[in-house]
Amino acid sequence: MAGTVVPYEAQPLAELDPAAATTVQIREWAVSVRTRIPEMTEDELNQVDALLIALRTRLRQLGQDIDETERSRILAWKRKGELLGPPKAEFRGNQHTASAALENGNAADQRDRQERARARLLAKHPEAVEEVLSGPKPSLNKAINLAKRQEAAAKATKVAERMAAEIETRPLVIVDDLDDELPEVDEPEPPAALSNWWQLGRHLLYCGDSTDPEFVERTRGARLAFADPPYNAGKADWDHGFVWAHDYLADSAEVVLVTPGISAVADFFAVTRMPYRWSIAAHITNGMTRGALGFGNWIYTAVFSNARSIHRNAQDHMALSVDASSTPESGHESRKPARLLVNLIDLFTDEGDTVVDPFLGSGTTLFAADQTGRACIGAELNPTYQAEIIARYGAGAVRLP
Repeated sequence: MAGTVVPYEAQPLAELDPAAATTVQIREWAVSVRTRIPEMTEDELNQVDALLIALRTRLRQLGQDIDETERSRILAWKRKGELLGPPKAEFRGNQHTASAALENGNAADQRDRQERARARLLAKHPEAVEEVLSGPKPSLNKAINLAKRQEAAAKATKVAERMAAEIETRPLVIVDDLDDELPEVDEPEPPAALSNWWQLGRHLLYCGDSTDPEFVERTRGARLAFADPPYNAGKADWDHGFVWAHDYLADSAEVVLVTPGISAVADFFAVTRMPYRWSIAAHITNGMTRGALGFGNWIYTAVFSNARSIHRNAQDHMALSVDASSTPESGHESRKPARLLVNLIDLFTDEGDTVVDPFLGSGTTLFAADQTGRACIGAELNPTYQAEIIARYGAGAVRLP
């Protein structure tokens, strides 16, 4: 009977042809399959997700909305995360551990780990799932991004609570000689107090998500954008569950440079739609980083641009020697060598130009821009790194209203 919801048991996966299904059949199947999701195994959930993707494509061909298929996908991914449970310790180690894991895997393995991390994120933040499901135009990416923001907010709260506890337990220091003049130091406020925009000389720091509209708007008209996104390699708490949503950079800046990580290059090109132009390789001559072949001592940079030409009469490779003694202190696991940023900024910009960095980390791009006479507009989501950037800049950092 037309309009009747077909029970999941009565409509096996193999009997639903995505290429020939009607709008009514697809929507009814998507709604009915949700009743079985809580009982499915991981393999069944993967099978259902693959079919939902095909059905979503069919709906778009028919010019119909995809809300029901997306709602089912969101619930399927959340259930998968519940089945997976917390991540295992071996995927949360240092760079050597992550690189060793790569030696036994390929691009498909990397993609599977990323999907598992995103599923766990949805399971950890069911309130994000409910908010997206009940709102207009639900999508899996929207649910993942909201869960990511809630995760960041939860971590920020923990940092604030830890700092408050340290302040309460800090011993009282009694100064005997008040005649000794102490230098005044402009200290950054603790991470819990950081909010929105800070001015650091000619530079701007946005304390928040780099996909927020107010940050995106500020980046318009930049000469260069440099993005070093998380690799989802599990090297740190923030290095999992990341979803690229930064193609807007190609509209904001004349040239966009991305360092997706050697192991994640294929995955990155599978999701971005920015116009690719070329690649740059930077060999770390004194590096000892492990990789799939044994070592992985080079940095891959992809070049994107809407311009007809990026010609600079320059080489597309460089050699760098990292001097740990001259590298600013930072606890950031994946910071790039300052010399790399200086070289790239010099290559694609002129003095006085603006450089954008949506993943500012410990601030390497900002300080490289400062050194070369450029202005930087950067965003950082992690409160600890926000405070580190402000502390490294020192006096003159001002929080804007």
